[in-house]
Amino acid sequence: SKTDENLRLADQMQMAAALAKNANLSEDALKNFKTDAEKTAAREKFRRTLIQAMRLMLDMEEQIMAGDTASAKATLEKVHDLEEEGHEMFGVSEEEEHADEEANRPRGREG
Repeated sequence: SKTDENLRLADQMQMAAALAKNANLSEDALKNFKTDAEKTAAREKFRRTLIQAMRLMLDMEEQIMAGDTASAKATLEKVHDLEEEGHEMFGVSEEEEHADEEANRPRGREG
């Protein structure tokens, strides 16, 4: 069903966010931050933003389960806004974003 498909997509988003949250930021991602203090602050902002996104994703999952499509779509937009903010902060290009999505795409999970 469409609900099951949307729940699978929500799961995939949550897994990708969890993987990203636990990954170390590369030196390339931190290139715009000069001092150790700036880099530490950037790492913290990165983690806090992903925590916030994961909370939104959990809210979205509950909205999907309740059949509240309008709220789920609005929450998804908030997640995308956070994603864009993070990509701007760390200078992630669209090409890098799509390469990362493909690399982190869950495989072999059939519902």
